[in-house]
Amino acid sequence: MTPTHPRDVTQGSLALAGIALAGPSLMLAGADSATFPLAMRYARIIFAGLIAMEMVPSVGFIRRHCLQRIFRRNIPRKTW
Repeated sequence: MTPTHPRDVTQGSLALAGIALAGPSLMLAGADSATFPLAMRYARIIFAGLIAMEMVPSVGFIRRHCLQRIFRRNIPRKTW
């Protein structure tokens, strides 16, 4: 099991809270009925992006870690 960085938990929590509270916060901000559906879509995309931004590097780390265990050798990180 790979250790979880506190940043990962924080961004995931922020994303889930943002998705759950997007509607009430937009209503509080005074979004009218014409812009509310579009604003909800936009907010959900933005907050789901936070989850995706943390998943991509994590999946790469997990893949590299699993390959190291399977092939019993060190697999270098790609540096661009």
